[in-house]
Amino acid sequence: QNFIKSKSWIKTNKTLLLELLDIIGEVSVNHLLYQGESGCDSLMLFDSWASLVPEDSFDDIIIAPTKKIISKIKKTFTTITYPKGIGHKIISFDKHVQSNVLGVDHHTDLNWLLKNISSSTVLQGNLNPHVLREGGHKLVSETEKILEMTKQRKHIFNVGHGIIKDTPVENVYKVLDIIRRF
Repeated sequence: QNFIKSKSWIKTNKTLLLELLDIIGEVSVNHLLYQGESGCDSLMLFDSWASLVPEDSFDDIIIAPTKKIISKIKKTFTTITYPKGIGHKIISFDKHVQSNVLGVDHHTDLNWLLKNISSSTVLQGNLNPHVLREGGHKLVSETEKILEMTKQRKHIFNVGHGIIKDTPVENVYKVLDIIRRF
């Protein structure tokens, strides 16, 4: 559950891992470019497991490969990166990767992020998907809070990590109504 074997393998096979990441990166670039050529206006690169990478390998395993991919597709298409769960490392990630938009998960403290990230960074996120599912007053207040906090910058409102399967559609419509009226 805590990926001990995987983390151990990374430490003992880092050269091989970096070679594999290069191959995966090239395949990802080709796939993303194909999506763009097929009509997508923006291309999003998800790294849902970024938080699990050991601190001493983060730059080599997360930042460098992501930067390489983004630099190859950003020339032609708008790019969005989503490094889930990386906490304070999101500042360094944004500075080095330089995608057009930075996806922010719902665990990231938006107040802290806004104080520490470049004002030119376009953010996407970060409504808690559980709050969206539950609805009610908390959904209204959290949605309004995010809108208020981000009103002085470019921001794409979104959930922090996908919509939960049993989320009532009415709750999604409620968020859309709040955004439209803001």
